[in-house]
Amino acid sequence: MIVGKAIYNILTNDGTVSGEVSTNIFPELAPPNIDAPYIVYSILSNAPSDVKEDSGAEDVANLEVYCFHDSYNEAIDLGVAVREALDRTVGTYNGVKISGLQYTNEQMDVNESRKLWASIQDYSIRIKTI
Repeated sequence: MIVGKAIYNILTNDGTVSGEVSTNIFPELAPPNIDAPYIVYSILSNAPSDVKEDSGAEDVANLEVYCFHDSYNEAIDLGVAVREALDRTVGTYNGVKISGLQYTNEQMDVNESRKLWASIQDYSIRIKTI
């Protein structure tokens, strides 16, 4: 899905985010046994435009971003950096034209067995299709 190409591009080119996780940013699933910090993003849905002739046609996708870290506070800090990189973004990233990207929700989670905390953020993203 083209949305993922844009998200990866935005996050890896943000100095604060890449300074924290390098290129440890993955679609859908992180490799097994990877050390934190890292980010996983998932496209939850994509509502396509139903009019191809409309030069203003946009798809609207819902995105979830998981920011994993070794401590609660560091997971929050990574989440703040990701939000600053993504929220209200407009432009063309890796060939994908984003007309709007909006932060909509956030929650925290913990994986006790791996001792990992996660800031889980939801976004709505509008993509120009034509």
